[in-house]
Amino acid sequence: CIQTEIDKKYPNRVIMDVGLCICRYAVLQIGDGVCVAGDGGSHHETIFQLVVYRPFVDEVCVGIISGCNEDGVKIQLGEGGFFYDVFVPAYWMLRPSRFDEGKGLWFWTPDYSEGGEEEENDGEDKTDADKKEETEEKKDAKDNDEPSSETTPNLEDDENAYEMEIGAPIRFRVKSINFTQVTNTAKGVQATTTSTASSLYNKSTGG
Repeated sequence: CIQTEIDKKYPNRVIMDVGLCICRYAVLQIGDGVCVAGDGGSHHETIFQLVVYRPFVDEVCVGIISGCNEDGVKIQLGEGGFFYDVFVPAYWMLRPSRFDEGKGLWFWTPDYSEGGEEEENDGEDKTDADKKEETEEKKDAKDNDEPSSETTPNLEDDENAYEMEIGAPIRFRVKSINFTQVTNTAKGVQATTTSTASSLYNKSTGG
């Protein structure tokens, strides 16, 4: 009976500052029954264990991309949608990455060119006059450029552009864990959010 009540209340729910409850693991102790006036049932103080999913900060996980927008990428864990509330914001995307509004997807565009080192080596043999002349040429070319909306390169034609497709597997690192609790008050609905990353940072800095 007590096991049944636990299975009804906790599985598939997020417990504030704990994690996502998966199932009941074991019942360790059941106290004496107490009868409450106006209630025909008995109430027992119970100690039990639950199986809870909660990744730790800096853990590397593997998920599936379920959505993309300008703000970032949404990820689900498990092929059957075990957990959906994973979000990678744009400022934490692998750099350099860009969002293609036409396709509605993110692209990772690494630069594999080897000309950077050669240019640096050649620059050591150039005089100050040559460097000044090159700087002026680059400045003039920049001033004559057309608006960025017309000169934006096509990411599909870039051989080094990797498309983050919907449904594709992705590996990510957990940066923070946020719990949001919504409560009804006299002033209306209020939401309270706590972050694991900030609490660990405060402990490490003595705050």
